[in-house]
Amino acid sequence: IRNSQGSDIFGDDDKRKMQTQITDAQKHYQKLVIQVLPQTHTTPPIVTEVITIEREKQETWLLMELQKLRRQIENCELRMVQRTPFQLDQGATHNLSVRISELESIQI
Repeated sequence: IRNSQGSDIFGDDDKRKMQTQITDAQKHYQKLVIQVLPQTHTTPPIVTEVITIEREKQETWLLMELQKLRRQIENCELRMVQRTPFQLDQGATHNLSVRISELESIQI
């Protein structure tokens, strides 16, 4: 339209019709842009799913580690309970008590 000013090829009616079509096309473009923009912001759930999967993997690993630790503690407790207590005579018990007292006095 700008380039046609002063030209006799297009009449005033043609120029008004072209201007109306250009305005309508611009409005339609703006409408499409407004409709498309909200759709482009809906992609983050994919990132959220990846983060959720990674978190679930980490939680599973931590649970497995906790189960291993629990089994180790249970095994230690079992071994401790199954050990037979020392059967010492009275003299040995007295000697151990004296030795323990000596060691405690040295540490203090």
